Amino acid sequence: MAQQDSLQFCPNCGAKLKPGALFCGNCGFNIANYKAAKKNVGNGSQASKPASASAAPKSGNRFNQPNQPGSQSNSVLHTGTREASKPVQSQAAPKPSAVSSAPTRRTKKTKKWPWITAAIVLIILAGGYMFGKNYYSQDNQLKRAMTSVKKNDKNLAKNFAVSDKQFKLSHKSLQPLIKELKNKPSGMKLFESQLKNNGVTEDGAYSFAPSGRAWLLFPRYKIKVKTFSAKLRTNQPNIKLTVNNQHAYKTTMTSVSHSFGPYIAGQYELTAEGNVHGHHMKNDGNYWLTPSNASDVYLELKTISFTAKGYPGAEVRINNKSYGNLDNTGSLYLQDIPWSNDMELTMVYSGDGGKATSNQRKIRDSDEDEEVSVSFPGVMSHDDAHNLISDVFTDMDLLSASGDVPSDLASLFDDGTSSQQYKDIVSMAKNYNNDKKISSVNFTVQDFHVVPNKNAETKATYNVKYKFYGDSGASHTQVFQYVAILDGTGSAGKIRSIHATKKISDTSTPGDDDSDSNSDSDSSNDDDSSSDASDSDSDSTDNSDDSNSDTDSTDDESYQTNQRYVSQNLSY
Repeated sequence: MAQQDSLQFCPNCGAKLKPGALFCGNCGFNIANYKAAKKNVGNGSQASKPASASAAPKSGNRFNQPNQPGSQSNSVLHTGTREASKPVQSQAAPKPSAVSSAPTRRTKKTKKWPWITAAIVLIILAGGYMFGKNYYSQDNQLKRAMTSVKKNDKNLAKNFAVSDKQFKLSHKSLQPLIKELKNKPSGMKLFESQLKNNGVTEDGAYSFAPSGRAWLLFPRYKIKVKTFSAKLRTNQPNIKLTVNNQHAYKTTMTSVSHSFGPYIAGQYELTAEGNVHGHHMKNDGNYWLTPSNASDVYLELKTISFTAKGYPGAEVRINNKSYGNLDNTGSLYLQDIPWSNDMELTMVYSGDGGKATSNQRKIRDSDEDEEVSVSFPGVMSHDDAHNLISDVFTDMDLLSASGDVPSDLASLFDDGTSSQQYKDIVSMAKNYNNDKKISSVNFTVQDFHVVPNKNAETKATYNVKYKFYGDSGASHTQVFQYVAILDGTGSAGKIRSIHATKKISDTSTPGDDDSDSNSDSDSSNDDDSSSDASDSDSDSTDNSDDSNSDTDSTDDESYQTNQRYVSQNLSY
């Protein structure tokens, strides 16, 4: 028993055991059960055979090996106490099977949670990568940067990068760019388009390129800024040069220029101001400075005078500075305006549909004492608009005479034959053709004026004289004023809408069969209506025969009919 209590090696694997160990630290064999079984076997053997027959196995033998003949300790251990109570015959001891002699090992359970955790982590990492790849794509980063530029928000500078350490990126230092982009209607779109398609603006001042990395995985893009110095030059000493009313420099007899900077491409207010030959002069304006044009900005102190011509009421601007409005003749005389190489004239017209801004027109030395005008994009010229409206009434003349609709009439309207104005004109002209009391009709377009209605839209105001002739030679003349809204320019121009605004005049001329008294009455009442003319006709028939009376009555009905057609059908 003392030998069993001091078991030093595992009967199963032979590994050395710690004192008092209950399980083998190497293979997990149950040492306690082993000792208990040995003890029971030992007690049973001593009662039935000599002690020499139940010798314990050597400590060096593995428990799962077959027993040697004559050794019964292992077989006794695995057959249980029932066999231990039987007499043991040394020569007839049964040989234990390999299965029964093998010790039972404790099964190790595989832990699954580490694998599940690892799978979840991998899924999260993969999803995060895909999100980051999309979020930090070049296109999406440009969209976010342009949103900040358009809003001019407080985080504007975070979307820009600059390599010039002397230039400090800030919301304030980026305002020249924002000011220029917002002053031009297509400035923002053009800026974004060039960065997206070419990676750099046309003037080379801005580019969209990688600037560091995000999360060490994704390239971070920013709008990179190219800085430059601006050299301002004038032609007189003792002149103060300033940029945005800052960084003043006064010229001398030996130096009439100075370099300022660093700057970024954008709009700046440049000024040269001082006294020249006893006169205070100032050359100032807003300039779009870029790396290519800022090397020599000449602010010459000289003046120019010219007459701006355009639409009455239009605001006149020179380098975005307002100089007043055109008078009702469409003129504004500009006297002694400080001249510069970058002097540009624009006009802004406030139409019924909104404001229209003209194209820029550069002022040159040769414009001194000349008339200078501008064009408005998308607005028809006077001649093109007049030709378009005249074509409509030429077709009406043909239609009222023949009853056949000219093939080109529908093409003059935005919606073609679906246009309500087209339908009304065709109906009116056919009525004239069908009226037996009208021998012919003439249409004349007069007093034609064109102004912008808003950007890329034209408003034409004009009068149309309708002259109706009867079989007797009598005539009836009416003049109406119209307003037409036109789209497009040149030969592509079309009519969107036409509306009659008022009747200008309504006169009648008697026929050959009318008496002299009728003629005198009509001559003194040119602006009277047909009913007044009818009254005169009625008075004159008192001294005439019945046939003349019948003729006068017929002519009067013709006038009434003509006026009804004009009044009813020309109010479209």
